[in-house]
Amino acid sequence: MAIHKTLIVLLSASLVSCSPKLSVEDRACLSAAFRFLPMAGAVSQSVSAATPLQASEAAKRIVDSYQEPDQARDETLQTFSFMSDGDNESIRGMTAQGRREEAQERLTSLLGKWLSAGSILDVDVTSAGVASTYRFACGWDATGKIIAAPLGTER
Repeated sequence: MAIHKTLIVLLSASLVSCSPKLSVEDRACLSAAFRFLPMAGAVSQSVSAATPLQASEAAKRIVDSYQEPDQARDETLQTFSFMSDGDNESIRGMTAQGRREEAQERLTSLLGKWLSAGSILDVDVTSAGVASTYRFACGWDATGKIIAAPLGTER
C-alpha cells in the first residue's frame, strides 16, 4: 500500500505542480482526477485548495456528482467493494421503481461507511490563455484506494 501511494504521489508531482502542504491522499486524489482534466493545450495546472471532508460528506458529494444512482453505483463499485449483492439489488430496484432519492440516500450511506475520509480538491488549469478551476470530490478507503468525481468548474 505504501509503495502504491508513493508511485501515485510521484506521478502527480511530475504532471501537476502541487502545494507542498497536500497530503498523500490529496496527491493521490489529484492523480485520480487527471482523467477529467483537459490536457490538450494546457499550459499550467496547480492545486489551489484542498479541503478535508468527513467520510459521510465525501460519499454524499461523490454520489450526488452523478446524474443517476445506477451510474454512481457502477462507478464507485469499480473502485470499492462496499456493497453486498442484496444491497446492490435493493438499489437497482429502487431506481427501477423511480425512487431515485431513496436509492441515492442508500448508496451514500453504504459508501460513507466504507470510506475512511475524503476531500474537495480545486485544480487550476490554464489553457489557451483561459484560466479555469475544476472542483473534485474525492474519497478513500483504509486500503488506499481512491475515487475522484468531478463537481464542476468554478470559474
